[in-house]
Order: sequence, then C-alpha cells, then structure tokens
Amino acid sequence: ATLRRDPEIGAISGIAIHERKWLYVSDLPNTRVLRLPLGGGEWSAFGRRGEGPGEFTVPQQLATTASGDIIAYDPAQTRLSHFGPTGVLRVASRLPFPITYVKGLLADGNHAYISGVSSAGPASQHILHKVSLQGEHVRSFGAPSTDLPAGFERLIADAGPLVWGPERKSIWL
Repeated sequence: ATLRRDPEIGAISGIAIHERKWLYVSDLPNTRVLRLPLGGGEWSAFGRRGEGPGEFTVPQQLATTASGDIIAYDPAQTRLSHFGPTGVLRVASRLPFPITYVKGLLADGNHAYISGVSSAGPASQHILHKVSLQGEHVRSFGAPSTDLPAGFERLIADAGPLVWGPERKSIWL
C-alpha cells in the first residue's frame, strides 16, 4: 500500500538503508515493514500480522542486498523473509534452528548473516550464523565469551551489531 500522509510507527525493531534512497523500518507493534524515501515523497508498507508467507509475528531485524532486496528476520517464527525492492515477497523460509537475542542482520544476494545466539542445533555454541536465503544453515562462527562477571547475560552480551566492510567484502562485528 502506498500512502501520502506520515506513517504512524509504534516501535522500531530494525532499520536498513539502501543506497541513500530508501529507509526500511520494521514497525514492531504494527507487524509490518515501512519503505520510506529518504528524499521525501510517498512511502509504502508491506507485511502484516500472521504466520503465513510474508507475514510477521515479530519483525525484528532488516537488511538490504546490493540489488535492493529486503531481508527480514522474525525470531518468533524462526523465519527469513526475502522481499523485492518494492515489498513483493520472493521467498519465506524457516531456519533449521532458532536464533534469539538477534542484534544484527546483513545479507548479500544469496546469504543472510545473523548475529545472535541459538539454543539448539549445530549453531548452539556460536554467535554469528550464515544461512542461505532459502533457510539452509551454511556455517556458524565465534564462540561466546565465558569470562564475563557473574550476573551478566553471557549470550546477549556476546552478540553484537553487524556492519559491512568496504565494498561488502567483509563483515565487521
């Protein structure tokens, strides 16, 4: 839906920018993604509350690819949703294990990189996960630190935001 008035945003749970043209915002209470033009103009929204393809329970993190596609991660559904630049769903896929406490998401044309912790599966001892956009686990990296003071949530503290390095050739934690 393309709308002219300013959007009402409940709480922001993720932000992604594509080439200084579009700002994508995950609007948590309204369970949608907003597409806002950085230079002004009409905005649009896609996604809605639900459990089907293109629907969200908790749209928590967003990422854009170099081609302008949008990737959204919903930890409540353990699902990656891959949308085209205008919000048309390309593919939605469930991951083989839950990733919680997500603090970062990056995507290239074929993979998503998720900074967060998992309590199950092959990723349970790692904090960075590479998955295909079809939801297949490729690899997990990074062991959580064990020398934090008592009382700290070890797993939350270890997972951090992700940033692309120069020319999207490396990931910085």
